[in-house]
Amino acid sequence: MRDMTQTLRLACAIAVAGALLAGCGLVCGAENGKRAVVDMDMQGAAERADGMFYATVGEIKPEVE
Repeated sequence: MRDMTQTLRLACAIAVAGALLAGCGLVCGAENGKRAVVDMDMQGAAERADGMFYATVGEIKPEVE
């Protein structure tokens, strides 16, 4: 019984790790096994973060003052 429990825990851990790694590929924009190359400097990252922030704040109803 103890071996079965350990095997089940290991299988669950492997399944969760696989799902997390597969999710990383989807989030990063990888399609068909190809990796997306991100060429961004600090200024570009700051501008992108600002854009996401303002888009999020802009959707809040009623508006934030």
